[in-house]
Amino acid sequence: MKLKKRLLCFGIVAVMMAGFLVGVFAGSNISTITAKINSEINYILNGEEFIPRDMDGSEMDTIIYSGRSYVPLRAISEALDMPVDWNDDTKTIILGEYEDRKDVVDEEKNVDRDVGSELTGEITIAHFNIHEANELVEAYMEKNPSVKVNIKHLTDHQGEYQNYIETQFKSNSAESDIIALECAFVREFVNMDDAFENLSEAPYNAEDFYDKLVPYTIDVGKSNDGKIRALSHQATPMGIGYKREIAREYLGTDNPEEISEMFSTSDKILETGRKLKAESGGKVKLFPHLEELCRIYMAARETGWEKDGKLVIDSKMDEFMELAKDLWEEGLVGRAEPWTMQWSNAIEDDEHFAWTMPNWGLRWIIISGMDGALDNPMATAGEWAVAKPEVTGFWGGTWLGINSNSENKDIAWDFIKFITLDEEHVESHAKKTGDFISNTEVISKLAEDDGYINPLTNQNLYEFYEPFLDEINGNLYTMYDDNLVYSYNIIESYMIAVKSYIKGEATKEDAIKKFKKTVYLQHGLEID
Repeated sequence: MKLKKRLLCFGIVAVMMAGFLVGVFAGSNISTITAKINSEINYILNGEEFIPRDMDGSEMDTIIYSGRSYVPLRAISEALDMPVDWNDDTKTIILGEYEDRKDVVDEEKNVDRDVGSELTGEITIAHFNIHEANELVEAYMEKNPSVKVNIKHLTDHQGEYQNYIETQFKSNSAESDIIALECAFVREFVNMDDAFENLSEAPYNAEDFYDKLVPYTIDVGKSNDGKIRALSHQATPMGIGYKREIAREYLGTDNPEEISEMFSTSDKILETGRKLKAESGGKVKLFPHLEELCRIYMAARETGWEKDGKLVIDSKMDEFMELAKDLWEEGLVGRAEPWTMQWSNAIEDDEHFAWTMPNWGLRWIIISGMDGALDNPMATAGEWAVAKPEVTGFWGGTWLGINSNSENKDIAWDFIKFITLDEEHVESHAKKTGDFISNTEVISKLAEDDGYINPLTNQNLYEFYEPFLDEINGNLYTMYDDNLVYSYNIIESYMIAVKSYIKGEATKEDAIKKFKKTVYLQHGLEID
């Protein structure tokens, strides 16, 4: 009972403090007082430690005036899950639900306005992909003509873009209000101290987006402390892209569901590789390279490469290593290193069957690899298809975060909400660019659209992927997976170990031992 009484008094004092603070809006009613700040006062709210915070997430000390303690009403009301607003016309603080909430203006920052309502100002977005940046900026400014969005473009070639981001944060610069992060380095930068706004807390409350965006896209944008620092307008589900003609000729079917079954376990993958070899007289390889298969097995893990500062080698990676040895020794996979000319040329040959295929790969792996792609990008339309591996993963994507030093956080947040939550824009963007978007409502809408067929695969890929999106585990992704800072990221280092084992250059034990040593020296992760 005593605790309840104390909380009640605390709430009354908090309300008094609200009137004390908003007096700055009351014109001639302003009075000057002398107060003190006590940074040693602590709070317990519903049995747990509570720290009052400002809109930007910074801690707020308690003000002492006439023997009473005062803290901002907004910090308390949001902690108690009670809406609070300020009506400037009537000089009224509004607590709880209110019929005319739509007419109420936030007294500090209008960051919770409806998407697309009027804003005025100017922001800058830093981006490594000028085409993607232009698409998003043009769409936003068309709907928000009173806002100017500048683009700071640098390529990520040889770390130029990453160096720009790092320099900006280390110098506490606000040159860019929004910063785009490629999947390869998103985890590196969201974990930089005081770099990106904490979107998990008020006024952003992005934790509420789990029922609006594909969950893994939110998890990938989190820092190690579990706070959302960046969001993505894209989802990049990863399947197995395969050539229908080879499937029909040597496997007896090109049906995606039947081909999916052929990739559902290690034994079936090996069996499929053997059948392709036998039926084609040794001509057809299952994959152009083992790294295609490696990404599939990484998606099936329970734990990522790092946990609590220690290297983790999930049992699925051990399973992959043994399958890789069988496939290699039996000549069931090719030798074309990813992203080489040989690998790209294999797209149109009749000797290699399947590729790991994120949604963007339809354009940037298949079509880009075709001879004369620019003149006739659909030269083999309908002759590809996408199958599901054992567990669906993801590959690539762009995340956007707000620079903590920005002075335009309200507009920056409105921009991010627009590209992720504005369903009219999201649907238009998906159809215009071919992106697989992250908005779950639009995903469901496109999945039910019988006319939304990808001409390259003759499939509705939204319908295909929608049932599997929740199984993608964004928490598997670490800052070491694709990080470009080191000579080798963990995936590359692991593949070096795999190759030395399958080629007979080292025992499995010695290959893994060398891999662990490399990880320790390059990344500082503890090893067994």
